[in-house]
Amino acid sequence: MPPLPSSLSDDADFYVIDYDSGPFAGVGKFVLKTPSQSQKVVPPPEAEKDEVRDLFDRMRDIARAEERVWMREESRFYVARERRESARVFYKQAVFMRDFTDDFAEKVGFSAYFPCYQMMGYKQLRSYFTWRSRVRRGEVAETSVSYMFLYIYELLNNVGVGSPQEGLERLLAFLGDFSFHGGVSLNAYLVRWLKDYYVYYGLEGSFGDFVEACGLGKYYPEMEGRKDGRTEGVGSFDWFCSVSKY
Repeated sequence: MPPLPSSLSDDADFYVIDYDSGPFAGVGKFVLKTPSQSQKVVPPPEAEKDEVRDLFDRMRDIARAEERVWMREESRFYVARERRESARVFYKQAVFMRDFTDDFAEKVGFSAYFPCYQMMGYKQLRSYFTWRSRVRRGEVAETSVSYMFLYIYELLNNVGVGSPQEGLERLLAFLGDFSFHGGVSLNAYLVRWLKDYYVYYGLEGSFGDFVEACGLGKYYPEMEGRKDGRTEGVGSFDWFCSVSKY
């Protein structure tokens, strides 16, 4: 066997062991090759970077940091402390994703109690944020009820709005839009949360005046019959006095 040179250039001849050319099975034979006969190994092209997936991973990292909440075998959402912790994680993630817009071609559904981003897969997240982007532009379309709840949760936390007044207007618009689309089960919650939102953020004027001005009396029958700042119908102080034992 001839000695190998101390260094080889890309255009130098070289030997390979060819086991198919030898006279005996399993015994190789040295065969001289030239660079033109060799087949260079070309590394595969680098996979295209998915910036959206990377963004979702960073969003999930917020929850991964809350090991006590998310790293457990079963959910215990009925525990008040864990509900608060889960809500805190949701808020942090919602703020992180506040300005994200998407235009995903697929429509993948999602169904869950107390929905949150951490429960959703890649395509579900893209479907939701695409739907949300269109809703923010005024293009309201039917979608999974869990996506609707997720959007309302964001608004209740003033995510994606400049002020509580703007948040109130969007909640009110959503109530009107999805009364039309048949979201009856959604409205049952939204009507209650709309009142909570109004009171919690201390919006100007009484809630009763707001109900009357917006024509929402059918949702709040206890607000009917107002007189001199008091409510005389069902739900009023006088009504409670008439049915209470104390």
